[in-house]
Amino acid sequence: MRKTNKILILAFALMGLSVNVANAQSGACGAKLNWSFSYSTGELTITGSGAMANYDNGIAVPWFSYRNYITSVSLPAGITSIGDYAFSFCSNLTSITIPELVTSIGERAFSYCSGLKSISFPNSLTSISAYAFIFCSDLTSITIPNLVTWIGFHAFESCNLTSITIGNSVKTIDSGAFSHNNNLTSITIPKSVTLINDNTFDVCSSLTAITVAEDNNNYCSIDGILYNKQKTTLIRCPEGKIGTVTIPHSVTSIAGGAFYRCSGLTSITIPELVTTIGTAAFAFCSNLTSITIPELVNSLGNSAFSDCNGLTSIISHAINAPQIGSYAFNNVPSDIPVYVPCGSVDNYQTAWGSIFSNIQEALTCTDITDIEVDEETGITIAPSDTTARVAWFANPDATGYTLVIYEDDNRTKIVCSLEFDAEGRLKGISFPQAAKQKMQNAATEDILGIKINNLSPKTTYFYTMQVLGEDNIVLDTKKGSFVTTGDIPTAVVGAGFAPVSKVVGYYNTFGQKLPQEPENGIYIMLYDNGKAEKVLK
Repeated sequence: MRKTNKILILAFALMGLSVNVANAQSGACGAKLNWSFSYSTGELTITGSGAMANYDNGIAVPWFSYRNYITSVSLPAGITSIGDYAFSFCSNLTSITIPELVTSIGERAFSYCSGLKSISFPNSLTSISAYAFIFCSDLTSITIPNLVTWIGFHAFESCNLTSITIGNSVKTIDSGAFSHNNNLTSITIPKSVTLINDNTFDVCSSLTAITVAEDNNNYCSIDGILYNKQKTTLIRCPEGKIGTVTIPHSVTSIAGGAFYRCSGLTSITIPELVTTIGTAAFAFCSNLTSITIPELVNSLGNSAFSDCNGLTSIISHAINAPQIGSYAFNNVPSDIPVYVPCGSVDNYQTAWGSIFSNIQEALTCTDITDIEVDEETGITIAPSDTTARVAWFANPDATGYTLVIYEDDNRTKIVCSLEFDAEGRLKGISFPQAAKQKMQNAATEDILGIKINNLSPKTTYFYTMQVLGEDNIVLDTKKGSFVTTGDIPTAVVGAGFAPVSKVVGYYNTFGQKLPQEPENGIYIMLYDNGKAEKVLK
């Protein structure tokens, strides 16, 4: 009988112990730290000194069962670190002051503290770990102290930040650190930063300027766009930028995500020295209507132009079709014209034919040497029944040209609008009307030209050409008209075609005149009857 009583007493004791553990309102949270929670006040109190324990997940935190009741946290002056997951999911915590001896904030320490409106960091802080404040959706402003050297992966993702001040010792800003802050309008990178990882500012839709301290040795900014110091890599254009962007001529690489979600941009000019376009570089640029891929580009990263569903044409100056990654043109209309260099259609059909159905030769060697450009106007148009060849004098001060063809003398009904670079190479095409004209580019040493196909026969057209200088200042404007016929093409201004058939010049595949016939390679042999023959030796 006495033995039975002892067993029952032990059983009740064990039951009582398990109940106390399950409902514990105090305990240890570090070698020299203890905690207690008060239901009546909603306050979690930490006492003692030293480092807080790190936890593998939120559930492992000893006060996790009280997370929804915690409204304030009191930390002791002697605490030196905030542990991993320490206050995660404390959704009713609205503010916290971290004492001066704390040097590190652990991974996900305040994640999903959706009610947190303010936090005071100590001057002693040196690091903010990954995901530390992710989804603190009420947090609008932070000042990162001057001793912090590292801001971890996605540390402040999906907050509601409108103001960020970064201390002058930060060296590394890891991937996604400030992403998904749609009310952030600007940010300044201090001198100390040596590494900004990918996706740092993704989905910051109001961000219009990334400014870099002038004495930073690794980065710089131009017009609010982030570049490496040498201006050879464009790293990030802020998503809130609108209108047009002309990338500096020094740039050779467009980084992954550089223009990701820049849906406010309508035109981006990529310079001639660019060789690589990174992953998702232009993804979701939904208001781009045309893009020109420079001659030296050899690869397009995964999703490079994904969801650029506003594109109406693509111009590529690369002779060999650039290698493309997965989904490079995902959700881009497959029937838009893709204009490629002379003799490159088959190559592009092989490489891009499964994506695009309308690959055509645009930058071909259309002959213009038989057109005598009018000395007074500087432009001549030679029409036939359904085509018009336009030739004009190159301007040494020009940075580009525009040519607009109209149906009416009032110049309101646009047939096509063309943009050219300083060398007369086509870089932009717009077709406001349903019919798409096929363009064929041409150039000699002093004369630039274009051939426009698919015009209506026996029709009067009107044109306006502008010669552009630096900052798109208009240096000259030329206006006139021409009539397509059904007869032998005759220039409206200047000479017609010579009927003799002899070789008058040799050109490379970019339309540049060669001093003599090449001994080998691919080139174009031009006859004075208007025909051109591609030669392979």
